[in-house]
Amino acid sequence: MEREAFRIVAIRRVDTVAEVRQQLMRLIEEGRLRPGDKLPSEPELARLLGTSRASLREAIRTLRLLGRVEVRPGKGTFVRDLARDPITALILAEMPPSLDLIEQLIDVRAAVDVKVAELAAERSTPEDVRHLRRVLEENERTHLADPEVGSLSLAFEAALARVARNPLLARFQRVVHDLWLEAWGGLGIAPATKHMFHTEHLEVLRRIEARDVRGAAEAMRRHVDRKLAETSWQQIIADQRRRSR
Repeated sequence: MEREAFRIVAIRRVDTVAEVRQQLMRLIEEGRLRPGDKLPSEPELARLLGTSRASLREAIRTLRLLGRVEVRPGKGTFVRDLARDPITALILAEMPPSLDLIEQLIDVRAAVDVKVAELAAERSTPEDVRHLRRVLEENERTHLADPEVGSLSLAFEAALARVARNPLLARFQRVVHDLWLEAWGGLGIAPATKHMFHTEHLEVLRRIEARDVRGAAEAMRRHVDRKLAETSWQQIIADQRRRSR
């Protein structure tokens, strides 16, 4: 069966994002910010990082796409865990971000995330299903309303791994997801299909709630097992490189 293709969109100002991420990491390492902490106000954070508010705003928006920070409505923006898994760092040392790496990761995600969905359907409790629904509702309130068109959010898949109750599989999934984020973000591109992804997540959840193990696995396979569209990524990457000069 012919696989659907990822549509791709540019992430702007990758150089600024990388710099701000490094500075946030430095603040975390110094103990001034920790994963889970609320970010200071925009003027204060711009002062701390020595950057303009406009650059900071765009960097934070892109860090949201990369899953590095999260916005909680009515509460503010919070730091997520920015540290790489040591296994991720080792792999990236040998295989830096590239389209070839993304294509290989599609195959790996088709193995890991499909198994996670299968186990989640088999082992979930009613409370687990309610939690998964809350994750998707939060995503709908915050992420889908964002004016940016790209999406690298993996919050739902990570929540599924907890429901699957296999810590080793969850560790493998985190490594694969970290590589996924680094590969796309390192090239300055993201899938431009967040509304479709949300619909597919809802279908996976529907199958899990029905305890349809085979159906949940197949729904997740359709979600992750895609090919890269060949139409626009070359121009997008060329534009990114030109802007960063």
